[in-house]
Amino acid sequence: MALSFFVTYVFQFLNHKRIKRFQKSQKLCVFVFLCVFCGLKTKRPTEVSLLVSVIFALLSYFNIMFTIPQIKEAHSRVKSGADFPKYMQDIMVLGVISFETFVFDNHTDYYGVNDFRIASEGFPETLTVKDKSDIEQFKSDLKSHQQGHTDYKTFLQDCAKSGIEKWIVVMDKMTCTYYDKSGNEVLVETIPS
Repeated sequence: MALSFFVTYVFQFLNHKRIKRFQKSQKLCVFVFLCVFCGLKTKRPTEVSLLVSVIFALLSYFNIMFTIPQIKEAHSRVKSGADFPKYMQDIMVLGVISFETFVFDNHTDYYGVNDFRIASEGFPETLTVKDKSDIEQFKSDLKSHQQGHTDYKTFLQDCAKSGIEKWIVVMDKMTCTYYDKSGNEVLVETIPS
């Protein structure tokens, strides 16, 4: 799918006589579905980035905001790290442009367009994050989690033992960056699309 073809398709879609009769929210739902479907069919980073940008622009135009229950519903389908890429697609469609998760209590700050921000509650019990990070142990634990060998709570415990304080996901870059308690980048991963 070439960039020019996609841009042409966007204009044709929005001006189609059947689509013009739709309400704004209906147009958005149909268009976001098409963008995600096209995104699943391509592996080129520039095309995925374009689709993400178009989705965010539409969410901004329609002023769509997401809720914590919507995010929790999407997260409920995550059983292991192997499910993470699908979870990213699900919350991106909701309008999440980035989020920051803190290991000590698992609370997450979610960010949307137009400076929209919402935070989830953390767990009642907290974890102690080690002061010194163990990068090699973390990489091993992360790999195990991504292969589906550990659940999410175990992954959080492994992060705390390895000195990982938080991670930040940026949707348009499709990256997940892990940080230690000193604010140093420990690992930057590209999220598979």
